[in-house]
This record gives sequence, C-alpha cells and structure tokens, in this order.
Amino acid sequence: RSWRWFNQSGLINSQGLVNDGLVGCQNNGQETWTYNQGVLLGGLALLYQHSQDQGMLARACEVADAAIERLSYRGVLQEPCEPGCNTDQQQFKGIFMRYLARLTLVLPSSHAAQQTRYTRFITTNTEAIQTQDPDGRRLIPLEWGKPGAASGITHTSGLECWNARLLVESAAGASHFV
Repeated sequence: RSWRWFNQSGLINSQGLVNDGLVGCQNNGQETWTYNQGVLLGGLALLYQHSQDQGMLARACEVADAAIERLSYRGVLQEPCEPGCNTDQQQFKGIFMRYLARLTLVLPSSHAAQQTRYTRFITTNTEAIQTQDPDGRRLIPLEWGKPGAASGITHTSGLECWNARLLVESAAGASHFV
C-alpha cells in the first residue's frame, strides 16, 4: 500500500528522478538529490526480493537509469550542490551507491544489461576516486575524480562506493580488485 501511494504521489518526476518533496500533494520541483534516488532503489530492491513484482523492479531500474544519466558527469556521480555541499549533502552519493549495488545484486539474469551497466557505473566511480589521488595520500574529496579537501564525511561516502564495488564484483565472482 505504501509503495502504491509513493508511486502515484508525484514524487517521481517526468525524468524518472525522485524530487525532494511534495507541496499540496504535488511534486515540489526541488532538487533531485542522489540519496533520494538511492533510498528508493534500496526499498524497491527489498520489496522485489519479497514480492517478485516486476513492476517494482522496472521502476527501480527506471530511477537508477535516470540517476546515472542525469546526476553524473562523464560517468561520475555528482550532487547538484557540488562543490559547495553542506555536511549532510556530502554523504548523499555514498547512499546512492550502496543501494545501487543492492539493486544490482537482486536483478534476475533477464536484466543482465542493467547488471552490467550498474556494475560499470560503480567501477567508474571507484576509479575516479582512486585516480584523483596523485600523491597517494588516499584522500577522498567531495568531488570524485577531482582533487579537493577531504573529511570524514567525504571519506565515508567514497568508502560506500568502494563497498558497492566489492559487493557487485564478489557476487559476480571477480577474483581481483583494483
């Protein structure tokens, strides 16, 4: 029942992205933060596991595909606020990556194209995190793939991305990690 309400509420906009709220039962048109997409992916992955409802899976893939297309630049996830995100917003990308990995893990073999796309996206982001660290200090800034200031929050977000990669690669039987 909750999913039915959410799906019909207007929170998911015409681009397939979750906005940040409703005003008078209408989409507020505000930001499409990555964590909003991620939380929905995680919830739909869990609901799909229990129900095998193909509609939930289709909606999750629609949101994941829209987020990858519209909330990334050159394959690297970005928040609308970058580079000036507040401390809450600095964690959002990690939440998205965590739940994108969970969605990837529950996709049936009939969704091999999405599994491959999502795994590549996660890998591209970990590579961006790794390559932006030319001096080897292992700092993870807010903007993945660019040098910048790092904090415990930006590290946590980046480590969520690495955990996502480990999950999808170990599930796929990968025997090495970069």
